[in-house]
Order: sequence, then C-alpha cells, then structure tokens
Amino acid sequence: MEKLIKVFVFFGLVLFSFSSFSQREDSVSRKNVIKYNLSAPALYNSAFLFQYERVLNPNRSVSVQVGRITLPELLKRFENVQKISNAEQFGYNVTFDYRFYLAKENKYNAPRGVYIAPYASIHHFKNIKDFEIQSAETDEFESVTLNSKMNILSAGVALGYQFVVWDRMTLDFLVLGPSISNYNVEMALDGDLPPVELDENLQLIIEHIVDRVPFLNNLLEDRVAEFDGRTNISTMGFRYSVGIGFRF
Repeated sequence: MEKLIKVFVFFGLVLFSFSSFSQREDSVSRKNVIKYNLSAPALYNSAFLFQYERVLNPNRSVSVQVGRITLPELLKRFENVQKISNAEQFGYNVTFDYRFYLAKENKYNAPRGVYIAPYASIHHFKNIKDFEIQSAETDEFESVTLNSKMNILSAGVALGYQFVVWDRMTLDFLVLGPSISNYNVEMALDGDLPPVELDENLQLIIEHIVDRVPFLNNLLEDRVAEFDGRTNISTMGFRYSVGIGFRF
C-alpha cells in the first residue's frame, strides 16, 4: 500500500508540473492510445499490463487491457518451511471498458477529461510451489507441493480522469472502480507427510496467506476454519490504476 501511495503522489506532482502544457485544443485528431499500467507493480510480484484505447467519437471510447501478473511470495515468513521454489507461477489479466467522457464536464474531446466507464475483467492466477516442511511426528523436513488456483471475475463502473500532455503523452488516473466480483479459490497440499499433517499444514498455510493478502482476508476471515481447499464467493470488489500512454 505504501508503494501505491508513492506512485499516486509522484504522478500527481508530474501532473501539476505539466498541466500548463495541456491547456490547448487538439490540433490533430489522434484516436489511439497505448498505455502501460504503472500502479500494477505495486500490487503484484511482477506485472506487465498494457492497455489500448480507441476513440469512437468525441465523447466515447473503448479500451482493452491485457498482460501478465503474478502474486507476491506468500510463504517466506511461514514457520517450519525451507527451500521454497516455484515449479510454476503464472497469471494474467484481461479488462474491457467502455468510456463515456462527460461532455458537460470536459472542455476537450476524448480521450481527455472526466470519464465514467462500465467494465468487466478477469484475473487468473496459478501457482505450484515445492518446499520442505517440518513434520510434527518425526521432526524431519519432508517434501511437499502446494497447488493453488484463483479466478476473479468482476463487473463494475469506474470513474477517472485522463490528461493529455504535449499532445502525445497521456496520464490516466482511474480513481474509483467499485464492482461485484466472484472469487473462485482452490488450494491443495500434497507430499510425504501423513494425511492428517497435510490437512493441518494446509489449514495453517491458508491462515498465513489470508493474513498477508488483504482481499483474501476480507473474503475468508470468517471461513478459514471451514475452508476445505475450495471456495466460491461473490462480494464487492474494487479497481484503481495509474497509467501512462502514447497517443497517435
């Protein structure tokens, strides 16, 4: 969260520094914008998200965001675990939105100004981690594998403001994006431990992960004791982002 705040503060300063350059009418019609999501790396272990926006008319546009994202390492501070390695770590995001640039609020045509955007998105994460965990029965470290998969389907409405600087550069601030989101989470622990210890350690690992991931904490805080390796929950979600783009 601190990294995200720094991102917003930094680009807020950039915005005020360049605002005087953006106060002029567009001299050339440029209907395409390619953007890079600057805020995603503050939320994920690695993230490369790119967005393409196409202006349809003076007050509307469509955009698609696609790219790779992976969750942060969640077992580094888990007790009695050693030699963690990622056998597979994969994730992606696809987001579509349809933007309405508010004619009464904006002096300029799209893609500049205040916009409201209905959107839909999917986040998919798949992780396979091999590590060794200490057995309560023998005190020896045994090899185990944690398989986890998460799908998040969201639909909502976003509010944002996009600035155009020097006619070519854009700064896109999506500041409010409530949604209804469906979270499908699966986790399983396999290995050389006795079945009872596998179940017990899976429960401890889930509690540890829930404590470290804010949105999972909100989802599972009342369900951890009953979590059997799979859950499907629909609840409120949220979207926000900062992007920098090139207009052409």
